[in-house]
Amino acid sequence: MKIKSYLLFTENFTKALEEIEAAGGHVTQKFTDIVFVADLPDGFAVKKLEYAATKSTDKLDDVSALMVKAWKGLQTKQRAAAKTPIEEPIPWDAEGFQHPRNPDNDEELRKEFEKLKKTLKITGTPTSETLTGSIALGLIIVIGTASGLGFSDAETRLVLQQVMEGCQFLASAYPPANVTFIYQPHILTIDAAPNAQCNSFESCEAVFRDPALVQLGYAKGLQGCVNFVEELRKKKKTRWAYMAFITKYKLAHFAYAGGVRICMQYANDGWGPNQISTVFAHETCHVFGAADEYRSSKCTCKKQGLNQVPNNNCENCSRLSVPESCLMLNNSLSLCPWSRGQIGWVDPTIHVGPFWAEYSAPKSYSSHHLLYRTGSNTLAEISYRHINQSWEYVDLNTTLPDAPLMQGENPFSLVYKSQFHNLYRDENNQISDILYDGTQWQYQKLNDKVGVKGKAPLAQGTPFCLDYFSQLHTMYWDENNKISDILSAGSWQYQNLNDKEGVKGKAPLANSANGTPFSVEYYEQHHTLYWDENKKISDILYNHHGGYWQYQNLNDSVTGAPLAKGRPFSVIYYNQHHTLYRDVNRKISDILYNPYGRYWQYQNLNDALKGKDKPPLASGDPFSVVYNKQHHTFYWAAGDTIEDIYWDGSNWQHLNLHNLIPAAPLVAYNPFSVVYNSQLHTFYKDVNNDISDIYFDGSTWQMRTWVV
Repeated sequence: MKIKSYLLFTENFTKALEEIEAAGGHVTQKFTDIVFVADLPDGFAVKKLEYAATKSTDKLDDVSALMVKAWKGLQTKQRAAAKTPIEEPIPWDAEGFQHPRNPDNDEELRKEFEKLKKTLKITGTPTSETLTGSIALGLIIVIGTASGLGFSDAETRLVLQQVMEGCQFLASAYPPANVTFIYQPHILTIDAAPNAQCNSFESCEAVFRDPALVQLGYAKGLQGCVNFVEELRKKKKTRWAYMAFITKYKLAHFAYAGGVRICMQYANDGWGPNQISTVFAHETCHVFGAADEYRSSKCTCKKQGLNQVPNNNCENCSRLSVPESCLMLNNSLSLCPWSRGQIGWVDPTIHVGPFWAEYSAPKSYSSHHLLYRTGSNTLAEISYRHINQSWEYVDLNTTLPDAPLMQGENPFSLVYKSQFHNLYRDENNQISDILYDGTQWQYQKLNDKVGVKGKAPLAQGTPFCLDYFSQLHTMYWDENNKISDILSAGSWQYQNLNDKEGVKGKAPLANSANGTPFSVEYYEQHHTLYWDENKKISDILYNHHGGYWQYQNLNDSVTGAPLAKGRPFSVIYYNQHHTLYRDVNRKISDILYNPYGRYWQYQNLNDALKGKDKPPLASGDPFSVVYNKQHHTFYWAAGDTIEDIYWDGSNWQHLNLHNLIPAAPLVAYNPFSVVYNSQLHTFYKDVNNDISDIYFDGSTWQMRTWVV
């Protein structure tokens, strides 16, 4: 759903807030009791609001007038900036720039802060655990009377504009967090002499901080900051509170955060005053639990924030070889899933991305099932019962208490020899299977099967299954970064695909970020594709006719195919074998084999469409289906929408499913698409941690959601 930000005026903020929320809107920033900013659905008739208006009928007080002028100036600058090319984000530790500091990435600051913290008297009530709900912001611009320490009116407005821009991004980036920044601005002039010789965080900060606190009626030192923030939260009646000092006085470092406060210098080092917004937002995320991700910060994969979410976007983290652009990594106003989890938004370690399967047992069971991992790490399903024509929820781990809990991404479900199998990586990093045999549920652990036990290594990815010539193959990315296969062929067996004759020494290891394989049968060949350590798409295949294994690298088979940024997906369309993947340019690449000319070719789906209908970049991996002789490729796009790039038989077309269904919740995980009963369904985990389905019923697009 597209939204638009409005500057609004009110004489009754409580009533205005109620009608904004009733209209599906969200107050993002409250500057004063009579002036605020709200995000409302694009196209909403703002004139219908009873308690808020886009123009003020009364003369504004000085603070309100200043904030209004700053916001309007920001809007003018943003409109002008929208006409200029977007620059690539720069890492915080890029050559020629200093990076912002916090106690986690600066040893001196950490020791100094820990020493001072021992003397603080704190109520025991945390003031900034998660970036959610109402947040009071004490914004203090400290002006000195000495030469070079003053602020012109334009500079003061610029500071306000930059803070507003950073806060607006954070308040709008994830609407379910319902973030509202409630301001308490102070523009203070002090006559403290500058100290050019100060050489520590505390000695420099105290020069301007202490006189400012005293002027506001608080004690000197960090204790005064703590008291200010605690009283600010009570006064504004907010969930959280923090404060920020912005000045031209000398700092030990141009920007840093610690405890309840942020300190920033107006010059903003080499970044300049016009990028205060990104630095301010970055430091705000630190206050609320987010960790740095750039290499020189010495970041690790360790868990951060109240929800203890791993820092998997860290450049030093071996688990993720291709970090996402993120505010904690570079100067971009964007947040990766890991940072979002650390500040209390969507937890990326809890995937409820659904898996669709069809299965029918006579008179006793339904025909279609949505399976997913719950927030409690159990395997659950929502199934449709034909007997009473209703949907039913079942927690399979509750049904079978001996079955271990689940971890990782989606389960994998399929029907094999009339049994309904649901396989997943369990809490012990082994492959578990909860199956329905037509009459009852059963549990089996594949790693413990005779012929497999003691041979199959542990798993670090989701299994992928294929019924190939009546053999059940369960492939998975194993602890050695190879592709393991536990198969049932009359008896249980184990084989490692990377070590097969004809493959060993040729096939590279799987990518350490996500080496989960994808398997498909094509012309009686069993193809197992995966994202390899070289960021290419590898294919280990078995030729049934010749009875031999071989290896091929798809990127090396064509010219111009970019490296991959995610796992592949394969589909057969008019006898052509298409392998699609999200590439390093965040576009959808397709390497396909044409059996008629026996050649490989490459095409980029995003570039196949030109002009205004150019699809947005991808945030997730693609999922392809064939529907009504059309080849559809769905993906989670930047902006958290679902895009569909499809070949209609003669031309490339593009659909934004959220434009078709504006009421559909935004996306939080990769979609799963399926053709069922002549309908085209796309299921996804939405931002409310529910399962939504946008589907085409043959004539119109519709949507439904299962609250899980």
